[in-house]
Amino acid sequence: MSGGAMISQVLAPLPIGLAVFVVHLATIPITGCGINPARSFGPAALWNHQQAWDDQWIFWVGPSSVNNNEEVLIHSRGETTR
Repeated sequence: MSGGAMISQVLAPLPIGLAVFVVHLATIPITGCGINPARSFGPAALWNHQQAWDDQWIFWVGPSSVNNNEEVLIHSRGETTR
């Protein structure tokens, strides 16, 4: 393994951890820091008050819109997903 590959492998967790940290900071006011849809949906379903459902849409619209935009971009470039 070359020195550059070794450094990349060692530093790989750093941007992942930083991204999770930034997402947590951004979502504290919205979801109470829940970035896992299953962990946010379960309490909302059990508690079943309007306040718990107000921000659930982001967990369903966000991933769907990113996926749809990615598919449009891939197909507009003439690439296939296979």
